[in-house]
Amino acid sequence: MHQCLLIFCAPNSKLKSPLPMSRLFQLGSTLLGRLGSYVITKEIHRAADDAAVFLARDDNGKNAIIKSIRGHWRLQNEASVLKRYQTRSPYLRPLVDEIQVPLDPPSIVLRYLDNDLLSESNQRRLSRPQIKQVARAILEALKVLHKDGMVHTGRSLS
Repeated sequence: MHQCLLIFCAPNSKLKSPLPMSRLFQLGSTLLGRLGSYVITKEIHRAADDAAVFLARDDNGKNAIIKSIRGHWRLQNEASVLKRYQTRSPYLRPLVDEIQVPLDPPSIVLRYLDNDLLSESNQRRLSRPQIKQVARAILEALKVLHKDGMVHTGRSLS
């Protein structure tokens, strides 16, 4: 079982996308990052604000997560925060790559985890020691962020 936190911390932004959501990636699209290429295999989540999360395969056939959002500051902010903190805590989902082609919509590549806490807890009841382990991991990750004065304003169980 893996746990991770996603970080979204930045000032408010009112940027809107001139392009419709349907223009995000199609299944089979190939994205080129700085470190490799990724083929979209499944759309995992689509939000109302021109944001989407995709499952992809890298050059080695390994799964990866692609996060894309058009016209908003939070994706670049998430990438910056992860670059800064991912080596300081094993409880943050690592940033693997940043997509260069296409540049629009802006996209980042995150490590794929076999499971997430929400799915795991929906499948079976977590034991008291497992709950303590999860709480400790979350608090340790937050401690790293708070040590530098970073404020965590988002939350995610995946």
